[in-house]
Amino acid sequence: MSLQQHEKNTDFVWRDTQGPFRIITESQADTWNQDGGFLLEQVIPQSTLDELIADIDPMEAKTNEFLRTVKDKRQFIARADEITFAL
Repeated sequence: MSLQQHEKNTDFVWRDTQGPFRIITESQADTWNQDGGFLLEQVIPQSTLDELIADIDPMEAKTNEFLRTVKDKRQFIARADEITFAL
């Protein structure tokens, strides 16, 4: 697939990243260069994620409970049991 530059984009030029790399692999760099992104796994320790989930889950449950009580189970773009914004 060939991407076309937007008419208002007059200055941007994509530059491939080049090694040597200290944190990412050559394959990740290639994916970045080709697709503009890649998945960098295990950056945040699982224990930190577990704490974060434990903190957020009760707020998300409360928001979800509220959304179930409103018309069409939605408010703005938040939808019960689909997408919530609990923070």
